[in-house]
Order: sequence, then structure tokens, then C-alpha cells
Amino acid sequence: MGEDTKSHARLATHETRGKVLLATQALVSGQVVIKEEPLILVPPTRRKTTGFFTDGMHELDLVQAFVDENQSIKDKILEFHSPTDGIKAIALRARYHSVLSQEALEVLVKVAMVFHFNSVGVNPALGDGDAGKPLAMGSGLYSMACRASHSCSPNCCWYASEDGARIIRTLMPVAEGEELTIDYSLELIDRKPVHERRAYLANGWDFHCECPRCSAFGDDTRKVHCANGTCKPGHHL
Repeated sequence: MGEDTKSHARLATHETRGKVLLATQALVSGQVVIKEEPLILVPPTRRKTTGFFTDGMHELDLVQAFVDENQSIKDKILEFHSPTDGIKAIALRARYHSVLSQEALEVLVKVAMVFHFNSVGVNPALGDGDAGKPLAMGSGLYSMACRASHSCSPNCCWYASEDGARIIRTLMPVAEGEELTIDYSLELIDRKPVHERRAYLANGWDFHCECPRCSAFGDDTRKVHCANGTCKPGHHL
């Protein structure tokens, strides 16, 4: 659909995590890094959902939207990370193998997995600051923004503008060349211990979180300030 209207980030390839976003210059806290129109935006489904997606999407709507796009957009969509050998992919094949050709089935699975692992609900914030209705405008893929990696202590946040553009904004100063990260869980599990955060992310996005917070010594949700006034400032784990 659209192209970047603002960007202080570039794509790079990480040796184990694929595409990542890096800052192209030093950034101050609160600075807009990316403002980007969706590559593709699929409106909320009117079908009865099948259970493969829990956020108002339907796999047949996704593949129809993909088929309707021009080849350039299709090629960009298919570049996204989309493993097709997981539980959801296997379940999709089992559901549709008797009604679709092998070629059509693999297109459906590929596109569905692209959206499963990379898309984001487009729900612009309301005037009073409320998060707005989930999936108000649909589910979108963004060429740059949807490549941002997760961190349980991110240096950026992201949200949708009134026209559906995806905005990434820094939460702290970021150095040139530093990776830009967001919180995939949208703070739903931030106060959970490491093993629960990792389980949630593995179930939803199929990766084991090794962010600085999860990899740190000790679990910051299970420590308390030392009550001994003679101790140096510290915590009990």
C-alpha cells in the first residue's frame, strides 16, 4: 500500500535472528524512529473464525487479500519470517487439504504463517488516550516496523496513527547502530517471572527469549530490597 514517510532505521541481518532494525543515527528519548504505511491491511473478518487466529482474522481473508495484491507487494510479503512446519501450519493443512489443490494449500499456509508471526492489529488510540477497539482497522504488515525484535525491556514502543500508519518511538536514548526493540506482549506479561514470559513468547512467536532482561543473572520479578540498613544498596533474590 504505502512506503516509509519517516525512518531513522535500517534493516540488517542477524546471524541467528534474521532481519533486525538498527538505528541509523543517535536518537533521543521520545523520538519518532519510523512512521510507515502498511504494506498490506486486511480488514476484520466477517466470517466465523476457525480458531487458528484469536484476534478476529480468518485465514481465507488473508490469502484473498494476498492474491489481490500486485506481484511486487506479494514478493515483499513472502520475504517475512514464516516457518511452515509448526503446529498451526500442520493444522491448516489438515483442515484444507481436501478442498484445495496442493499449490493453493501451500500459498494459504505460507501467507497465514506470515501474518501469524509478523502482523499487528491496527487499532489507533482514541482521543482520550484509550488504546481503542482491538483490530479496529484490521491486521497489518509493515515492511520495516514488523521486523523489530522483541525485548522484555525494549528501547522503543509502537502504535497506530489515526490513518493506520505504524509509528515506532524511542523510550530512551539509543546509540547509532543499536538494535531497536519493542515489546511483543504489549506489557501483558511484563511483571511475570522469566519462565512465564518465555513460555508466552514461545507459544505465540515460537522463539526462546534471550533479551538482556531474561538473560540477566537473577529474576527481577523475584527480588526484594535488602532490609538491613547496614548493607550496601542491593537486593535479595
